[in-house]
Amino acid sequence: MRKIIVAATAPNVPTTYYLLKNERQLIKIGSMLEGWDNRNLGPAEWVNYPARDGLQIPSVLTLPPGYNKERDGRIPLVVLPHGGPWARDDMDFDGSYWPQMFATRGFAVLQPNYRGSEGLGKVLWKAGDKEWGGKMQDDNDDGARWLVEQGIADPNRMMLYGYSYGGFAGAAAATRSGGASQGLWQCAISGAPAIDLVRISNDWGSSRIQRIVQGVTVAGWNPADHYADVKVPWLIVHGTYDHQADIQHSRDAAARMRSQNPSAMFKFIQIPRMSHTLTEMLPEHKQQLMASILDWTANNCGNISATFDDAEATSIARRMNR
Repeated sequence: MRKIIVAATAPNVPTTYYLLKNERQLIKIGSMLEGWDNRNLGPAEWVNYPARDGLQIPSVLTLPPGYNKERDGRIPLVVLPHGGPWARDDMDFDGSYWPQMFATRGFAVLQPNYRGSEGLGKVLWKAGDKEWGGKMQDDNDDGARWLVEQGIADPNRMMLYGYSYGGFAGAAAATRSGGASQGLWQCAISGAPAIDLVRISNDWGSSRIQRIVQGVTVAGWNPADHYADVKVPWLIVHGTYDHQADIQHSRDAAARMRSQNPSAMFKFIQIPRMSHTLTEMLPEHKQQLMASILDWTANNCGNISATFDDAEATSIARRMNR
């Protein structure tokens, strides 16, 4: 008797495992979100949009459950660049839960595979070399503007949130708000960011090969040189047990924001004993991270509206750790 374990997933279908027996009998084993009604999750689609230099940026767009553009019109937008940056977002269910966390609260969520993303062709991948904070960041901006052109995003209710490298993108969105990205974002959120390009370049990677191959690509526009230019509300959230993105990046940013830009709306949250990766986080850390993001979005991000439900954040966080 042949037996195979298979997994099925989609952006709005949490990964579910099945036992296939004799190529005919399919038995469900379990789901990463057992008991959830997938009809309550937002649908997603693969989209491509043109960057300002013509490069096509493949992306995942998640919309709120039941959203209809003709009926509902423009809605708030979260641009959610992935970490890495040598990584990519695809049409699997996102184990961070962030796209659905926002989509189920009425947001459109764009996950751009900005230049520098891997697995989508060498041209896109290598186009990110030495473009941190530059063309890589332009791709995030251009995705937001494209969704405005499509009649989906409300230009007065757009934010950028990212984690790890995405946290760097959040820092770039905040520090470019007085320059290249002026007037685009209502707020920015950086989760576990590495911010200072000089520090990143000096500390890059634990292996010599990684430093040689990838470390040389880490260059561009440094947010750490532009704290005085922050014009939008900016939140940084970082775990004190983060051994991947040194929390000193965030502590230095907080100190320099206080001294160089004291009038800016800025907040730094340190979560005690929280590590970097989601698989290592305790449920209470995930809950604190989600709650801080949702609270900032609802209360400190211009006129962006969001439904903040601490009980729901708790429920999601508990399920994440199963």
